[in-house]
Amino acid sequence: MTNEEEVILEQYFRSQNLDKQNRDFYLNLILNSKELTESEFNYTSTSPSKYDLVFISLNNEGSIVRFDGAVSNGEENKLFYGAILRKGNKYVICADFYRLFDLIFGDDKEYKIVEEFKFKEDSVLRRTTYGDKRYFESDITLKTPEEMEEYYKGKIGVARKR
Repeated sequence: MTNEEEVILEQYFRSQNLDKQNRDFYLNLILNSKELTESEFNYTSTSPSKYDLVFISLNNEGSIVRFDGAVSNGEENKLFYGAILRKGNKYVICADFYRLFDLIFGDDKEYKIVEEFKFKEDSVLRRTTYGDKRYFESDITLKTPEEMEEYYKGKIGVARKR
């Protein structure tokens, strides 16, 4: 990646106290969160359940990585913040989401998730628990470094068109 591309990428994905490899790893975890891949909270039943990062800031504070950012599915936007903790071969994400669509009221406006990513030999077990006690479990595969690079190139391409 060129220096110009790194600067453009920094507009989307800011990080403090993380080298590129760790930044990519933590972004990969967040990109594989159930809330981004198949959200349970959507404006309508026909709304897309897949969200993408609009921007995010990651800050390594030693034993935890704090983050805040925004996601969108093209129909609805959400702000979110939280922390990632490592426990052995597991990473735990605790996050709060705030839905920005004006017509959403009540308990669905804000919600919490806790996700555990347990690394196995050939896959990752993702366990997701919502604040209302709904629970989901699935085996996932994180993006390869090449797939992360393609994801970044897509973001850079969008920025250059503006």
